[in-house]
Amino acid sequence: MRNLIVQFMFSFRFFRFAFYAILSTILATPTTFALDYATVLENGKKVKREGRIIAEDTGGNFVFEERDGRWRMFQPKEVVEQLSDDKEFVPYTHAEMKKRLQAEFPKQFRIYETKRYLIVFDTTLAYARWCGNLLEQLDAAFIEHWKKNGFELTEPEFPLVAVIFADRGNFIRCTEPEVGSAVAYINAYYNQTTNRIVFYDLTGLEVYGNNSRVKSSSLERRFREIMSRPDSAKAVATFVHEAAHQISYNCGMLKRFSACPHWVSEGIATLYETPDLSGEQAWSDTIKVNPLRLKHFYKYATERNPNSPMRKVAASDEPFVIVSPENALDAYAICWSMMYFFHAKYNNELIRYLKMISQKEPFLIDDESKRIRDFEEIFGSNWENLHQEYYKFMGTL
Repeated sequence: MRNLIVQFMFSFRFFRFAFYAILSTILATPTTFALDYATVLENGKKVKREGRIIAEDTGGNFVFEERDGRWRMFQPKEVVEQLSDDKEFVPYTHAEMKKRLQAEFPKQFRIYETKRYLIVFDTTLAYARWCGNLLEQLDAAFIEHWKKNGFELTEPEFPLVAVIFADRGNFIRCTEPEVGSAVAYINAYYNQTTNRIVFYDLTGLEVYGNNSRVKSSSLERRFREIMSRPDSAKAVATFVHEAAHQISYNCGMLKRFSACPHWVSEGIATLYETPDLSGEQAWSDTIKVNPLRLKHFYKYATERNPNSPMRKVAASDEPFVIVSPENALDAYAICWSMMYFFHAKYNNELIRYLKMISQKEPFLIDDESKRIRDFEEIFGSNWENLHQEYYKFMGTL
């Protein structure tokens, strides 16, 4: 359980610090996106990057978005030459991205392509296909649901990348340079910098290897057997949660590295943790109760007698700082319950609030007073009544 908790916390907090530690006061966030070129020093070698500058600060540092959706921070001392032309910034096509991924990953990795995804994997094709199908269902359901509720979302601008390792050993060895020691506590993550989700095959199907003599029916039977186990729900929630983050930041719902309160980003992701794996469609038009989050919410509400949890997470991300596995579970129970409550009882207000959050630009930080003003502008300032209604509603589930 601790691994599950930490990975959810990790996806947003870790990768944010790399940029915030360098950026000073934001000077400008460009509104037009021509094609920019930056020749930079990387490990003593000159490397030419093409993309667009999405943010600059007063110290001359800038954030560069490459055509694959990756963000890079460059400091003046690293830049050899910087140019711009009249060409329009255009993301890589699936074919162009596929070639780059093939050059980036070792030969044993293959690429499975879907409408929105390029799935890089060294596990079985059966598992990559199943994940691809589930990811496509998630994205389609996500975009369609919020559109029906009045939030006009778009298809992802970039081909989305998911990386699946065959086992935990490969996952740790290959991702430790990217995530550091935290890799010991996570099973999956979404990296806002690379814009990728990364996880490993939790089913054990890699024992079949790439043996073409194994019948597909045997693989499917083995897969169904594994997915029927109680713990499989948690395994699926692991990467579905991270995939929900990825689509949130690629369809216009949220902007990467913006002042989005954690209760919003995590609340959205927790809404999608419980797909129906027995049906043809994993998600329906209706947002369902998340039984694991609801169970912990009841435990939290009865055992710890919380005082104004909504106001605390609305004002600050401090409740999401990991002190113990229990406090992390508390934070996620709160953000799920709040998102579920507002979606059910104050849907119009929630959409207005999400639209406000979606307009926040990268790298600009809101203090507690600003966060409270934003919240109260939409949901009102009578916190006592709101909390009473919230607890009453949760008690009916």
